[in-house]
Amino acid sequence: MKLHSVKRARQNRSLRHRLIAPSGLLALLICTGCAKSPEETFSVEGTVTVAGKLMDGGTVVFDMIDVGKSGKKYAARGNIDSQGHYRLTTFGKMDGAPAGKHRVCVIPNFSKLPDEAGVSVIKMVTVPRKYMKPNTSPLVYEVKAGENIIDIEIPAEEDEL
Repeated sequence: MKLHSVKRARQNRSLRHRLIAPSGLLALLICTGCAKSPEETFSVEGTVTVAGKLMDGGTVVFDMIDVGKSGKKYAARGNIDSQGHYRLTTFGKMDGAPAGKHRVCVIPNFSKLPDEAGVSVIKMVTVPRKYMKPNTSPLVYEVKAGENIIDIEIPAEEDEL
């Protein structure tokens, strides 16, 4: 009789482990998803124009100039759509960027387009080279608490276009 009760206790313990372990893992994943970002972020979106024309594709990067409240610097990125519109992401989908001044760079997309003979040729939207890297870009914008609409205008530079 004792052997039967020991066997049943082991079965019950095994069943409990099979039920408790997955539910504990699920609770851990839910709590991890709710974790707070290291910096508070604010919505940032706008348009990108080059020489007065809306940019068709590419990436915009907002690189913090000074450290934030967490003591670190973060970069926010956003894809530029075919209408020149972007929206920034830092820690989570479309969460924006931390407050403060940011050096901004714009990176064009490279795309294969057929030329007159039907041969694929790599082409890109022309952006002056200095605007493509955070350490050379003269663009500086400030992200403030709340919603931010920041339109980025890159002038034509004849020596680089």
